[in-house]
Amino acid sequence: MKKKSLLFIITLFLLTGCHMMTPEQTLTTFLNGLKKQNARMVYLSYGGKMSKKDIEEDIDVADDYLHGVDTTNLKKEALKKFLDFDFTINAVALHNNYAKIQVTITTYDSGKLLKDWLEDYQARVVVTRFSGAKRFEIKEKAIEKLTNDIAHLTQKDYQSTIYFTLTKKNSWKVDELSDEVKNALTGGLLETVERLND
Repeated sequence: MKKKSLLFIITLFLLTGCHMMTPEQTLTTFLNGLKKQNARMVYLSYGGKMSKKDIEEDIDVADDYLHGVDTTNLKKEALKKFLDFDFTINAVALHNNYAKIQVTITTYDSGKLLKDWLEDYQARVVVTRFSGAKRFEIKEKAIEKLTNDIAHLTQKDYQSTIYFTLTKKNSWKVDELSDEVKNALTGGLLETVERLND
């Protein structure tokens, strides 16, 4: 009796459960998981390191500069825009247990928004400092404006063609995200920050 049950389970598995996702399906699952903030979809398709602590540290870099200014709404609006990207898979190249997938990302131009905001902020600092405003008040107003600017982004006019790599061990997994990929997903934000720091 046990042999028949085991044979039935193996047959059922072979007929229905033997399907492994292709690299293209794995990447699609990963990107849709990001867009939907679905941790399970991301976990099942991503092989790189992504902990909540790492993400919080990346987001909190600005907090060091802002010294106590409430950035809760800014983070919420920025995350909403970062996860509202579109993607098109253009090409898939396979070599044994490795895949390289060309993808076009279309999203909001966060890099340009940040550059324009910083220029405006620097001009306002000079004017408002002469009016007697405190540094904290200036930063608070600036964050309000940036949050409002992000919330009112409506046009996805940033486009970048990038490559994701995947590795197959037991199943296909998206490799650690490159800076090029992170830059594309954030609408050129990383590239803008690098330029501003030079």
